[in-house]
Amino acid sequence: MTAIPSSGSVEIIVNKFDTSLAQGQILVDFTADTIDNNEVVFKVGDLKPNQYYLIKKEGVDYLTKQADSSGYIQFSNSQWSTKTFTIEETSSSTTITPCDTYNIDGIPGIQFEEVVKAISDYIVEDAITKDDAIEVIICYFTK
Repeated sequence: MTAIPSSGSVEIIVNKFDTSLAQGQILVDFTADTIDNNEVVFKVGDLKPNQYYLIKKEGVDYLTKQADSSGYIQFSNSQWSTKTFTIEETSSSTTITPCDTYNIDGIPGIQFEEVVKAISDYIVEDAITKDDAIEVIICYFTK
């Protein structure tokens, strides 16, 4: 597992890392902290290739990612105080969409700033896929 902040440092405490457990059980549990607005890109490996994984932040569904052919998922966070993330295997990607993930201001629909964040996560941070960025853009134009 790696955690790369856009600036400064990030403190990581790994509470659990056992990717051999069954679907629905928590495989990875870690706590992270850095300064607010510091984008941290997390990359977790040793997962089943092409399988879907549910990521929870503070016990709440955050997003679902499909592992690549090497068994890695990647996601990011920039809203900080100490946060706990868990990862568990799931059966599909329908739990959380990129539009759900980037709709962080509580206003219905995707806002312009949220589109900019998704594009930055794709182009600059390499934290989401091109398809995820496009999905956020489509949500913005179809609100």
